[in-house]
Amino acid sequence: MWADWDEWWGDRVTKLVFIGVGLDQEKITRSLDEALLTAEEMESNWRTLSDPLPKF
Repeated sequence: MWADWDEWWGDRVTKLVFIGVGLDQEKITRSLDEALLTAEEMESNWRTLSDPLPKF
């Protein structure tokens, strides 16, 4: 079976793909890393953090 396959849950991997010309890989990586929760935020009740996305 595949390395990313779980017998119970199936495919448990999320992959993000950027397609384009002249993309700034370091900037993209830095922006994604900045979006991650800190260790302190993970230990807190992170569900109470504000949601920066617009409500539809």
